[in-house]
Amino acid sequence: MSKSTDEGATRTGTMERPPARQAADARRAEETTRLARMHREARPPADCSPAIWEHIAPARAPLRAFRPEEAVITQDGNVRVRDEPMPDGLPARVTSPLSAIEALSCRGRGKGKPFTVGQHLAAEAYADVVHLMAASGGKLSNFDGMPGGSGDSVTDAMIETARRLRRMESAIGDGPALLAEGALAMPGRRTIRRRVLAWQALIAGRSLGDILAAHGWAARATNSARLRAALGSLLDDLHGL
Repeated sequence: MSKSTDEGATRTGTMERPPARQAADARRAEETTRLARMHREARPPADCSPAIWEHIAPARAPLRAFRPEEAVITQDGNVRVRDEPMPDGLPARVTSPLSAIEALSCRGRGKGKPFTVGQHLAAEAYADVVHLMAASGGKLSNFDGMPGGSGDSVTDAMIETARRLRRMESAIGDGPALLAEGALAMPGRRTIRRRVLAWQALIAGRSLGDILAAHGWAARATNSARLRAALGSLLDDLHGL
């Protein structure tokens, strides 16, 4: 077989690859990228204590260093707040699922933080419950209708976790977060659903710009502001669940 025939066969084989196989390859590539980012972000900041560097945990959210403060009484009787000495390196704090989005938003807007403390807490709670459910190895549907959930056993704890995730999913719903209709309708644009926004922003760690682009929206400031407001509204609905 000639070289040109080999190349033609290769091209033909690629073109005839089943759509389901192509979709599986795309999902696998996306997951590989996600895991590589998780391992990279699991490395603590350089100024953290060596004790933290000894325990790099990719399943944990990214860390950021923080410097504790202490209040001291001066010689004239006043109270002064100063940085607490940390000779062995700084401690670290797990970041919120909103941290990266908030950092980009603050940089672009030059204003205060776009998310409230309550919204950060709701984002953390949702991510915790999703990851806990995934770590259990069971499907959410397996727990539907099961009795229990009020005891102290592991099974009761997972039943309660499943019920809580169901409540959160119900509060999120499948309504539009950003609707591609009316004045916002354009060729190639697709509506961004609330459940998709919650998963991609809070679990997959994608930026608002990436989410917009994946749905055919230009990552302009106005579109980002609309999607950021929709995410804030979604988190308000999750707060306290």
